Amino acid sequence: MKNITTLLIDLDGTVYSKHNGLWEEMTLRIDAYMHGRLGIPKAEIEPLRNRLYRQYGSTLRGLQSLFPINPAHYLEYVHDLPLHDYLAPDPDLRAALAALPQPKWIFTNSDRLHSQRVLSLLGLEDLFEGILDVWAMDFIPKPDPLVYRRALQLVGKVPARQCLFADDTIKNLTPARHMGLTTAWVGETSSHPSASFSVETLHQLPELLPILVQ
Repeated sequence: MKNITTLLIDLDGTVYSKHNGLWEEMTLRIDAYMHGRLGIPKAEIEPLRNRLYRQYGSTLRGLQSLFPINPAHYLEYVHDLPLHDYLAPDPDLRAALAALPQPKWIFTNSDRLHSQRVLSLLGLEDLFEGILDVWAMDFIPKPDPLVYRRALQLVGKVPARQCLFADDTIKNLTPARHMGLTTAWVGETSSHPSASFSVETLHQLPELLPILVQ
């Protein structure tokens, strides 16, 4: 039986539903930044954004390769949204996560301030040991294998086999699975070689984890 001692949990689309409209609003903010701040013609924005995301793992990382942008300004602009319109306290998720005895860390391609706002609105801010964000990773995003190794070091040099990583994006689970982490694909019910198991929502983790890590 695996001894899971640490949980790494993605933020956006994982601790809340990726279908609640927030990601679409952040995408509009990214497009507005690319046009208004960088002068990219509107017709070129979507294909460029999609290419950068596929190639670099995040639009920010891709834009950094092309423009001398200030990442703090970019992150502040993209996340300047009325989060309370999309998020509310989730007592069921709070109870589910509190039932898991392992230390829990947010592991996100976003930044700490956005993560703190999201967790506060969901009523989860005190359940996590800390936040592993883009600043902690020097703006290198998942799925770069380097950030998974760094994450394991930052949470206490935890062996990969003792860590579970939950994310809503399969490409982010693939490197973790190859390294030996147990992986939970959140928001899905189908199986995939990169996912140790799938859960419709993070709420199910306490029910399935004891069974599926054996």
